Amino acid sequence: MSKYTWGRDGYRCVVDRSKQALRAEVQEQANWQERPPPEVFRDQYTEGPDFEGEDFEDEDFEDGALGDELCIDVLPDGFKYAAPLHSSVNAARITSRFTPLMAMAIKAKHFDDRLYIAMEELLHDGAGEFEGLYAAFARLRGLLDEASKAGGLMNAAHHVCGGEFPESGPARLYARRYYDKFESDKKRSKPLGIYNERGPLQKIFRHDRLLQEKLEQPEAAHFRAALASDPALAATYGRYLEIVSKLTGAFAHPSVYDENADDVRLLPPSDSLENRLIKKLFGTRRIPEEFELAEELITRIRDGRLDPGPNEDDGWYAHQFFAIAALLEASSERLEIGPRYQSELETKFKALFALNRETHVKQLECPAAGAGYSITIFPEVSLEPIPEYYARVGSAYRFLLGELRELLGEAVLRSQTVLGNLCIEDGLLEMAALFEGAATASREELGFPQQLSVEERAARARFRSWQAGSASDPALLEDVRVAVPVFFDEERERVRI
Repeated sequence: MSKYTWGRDGYRCVVDRSKQALRAEVQEQANWQERPPPEVFRDQYTEGPDFEGEDFEDEDFEDGALGDELCIDVLPDGFKYAAPLHSSVNAARITSRFTPLMAMAIKAKHFDDRLYIAMEELLHDGAGEFEGLYAAFARLRGLLDEASKAGGLMNAAHHVCGGEFPESGPARLYARRYYDKFESDKKRSKPLGIYNERGPLQKIFRHDRLLQEKLEQPEAAHFRAALASDPALAATYGRYLEIVSKLTGAFAHPSVYDENADDVRLLPPSDSLENRLIKKLFGTRRIPEEFELAEELITRIRDGRLDPGPNEDDGWYAHQFFAIAALLEASSERLEIGPRYQSELETKFKALFALNRETHVKQLECPAAGAGYSITIFPEVSLEPIPEYYARVGSAYRFLLGELRELLGEAVLRSQTVLGNLCIEDGLLEMAALFEGAATASREELGFPQQLSVEERAARARFRSWQAGSASDPALLEDVRVAVPVFFDEERERVRI
């Protein structure tokens, strides 16, 4: 109903809400109180052996009483104490007459965590027709060569869950290598949030985090072959990935089924709006000391640069984020938000952003961003990366050779030496191959995909061979400084060089 009625001072009051517009604001004094409650003094000043057995009353603390005896500084009237930060909604003694937003949020958080715990246990242990990841991966481990890297990764995950390492040989070496690397990285291996509550959840956290390890295509190919050999196993694996993507979100890296990606994962972590923003802003650039992710999210949502709405392939986590983003856009036709209340809502947004992310902490990618340590990374190039120049020089040599052959004939070109015993024809072919080889090597170092012919491989080998002994090449020992005339300046009667 748009109207509500109540009685006061003998009058019947009716409010028509169909036309009302509210202004919501926080009182200036809301975050402060004139004096702390008595228990604050008790906890701070009456604990310890000097006061054992004492029974202080509230009035003992009135008007500075006991101040001298307890060495308490008596503060002037009007001194403000920060309002307490309560450990829970209950500790704040909230009544049923008014429910703060955070009370609802904490209620949701409590449910969300337990929902995610139940889903994790279902997905890993199995239920009904769903086999469960543990059983499926036990079969997967049996289909892999223990002496391969793929087998080593699965044996390391098996050990995380309480299994034994292979007894000896390459299989044990690969498993130990993956396991030791994982254990040394506490950012990956230490259970966080709800996953630190009890043993089974810790096992799930560590098992899945280890299997988020980056894989190269040779290892991924072993997993693809094993999955292809067992349709039921592949179905469980695929269904698990689909469910996880709906819980948390689309993956930040492709699964092992992607045959073309350079970075695939058996259990890929999920991407998120904030992760994409971090990568966009910084990548490998240094992150400013004062940067705050939540503040950046607030600013970009407010000015329209960031759309908080979920995409079609987003999961539950994105919908949760969309929900808390409403705190940043609370004003409407019927509600005006005051500046102090807006500040409170922004604080709540930050808190709920953290709480929601904690629920999904195992599955969400924690991207590395920023320069981190002050390390200079040099490009891995063995020659100046200008392949087009090298290629054009080589082409110029071949052009000249073709023209001279047509004009002079091969017999003449072979009869004339240019360097030592090299005739003109062989010399031109040698230089063309040298520069073409340099172009091929440079393109490789720059990362260009190349399908090399036999001739191109030979040219590259020629360049590398020359490069290895170039320090003693006589051509590189000559003084090549010259003065070359460019034009003559008639006004000044000077030659410009």
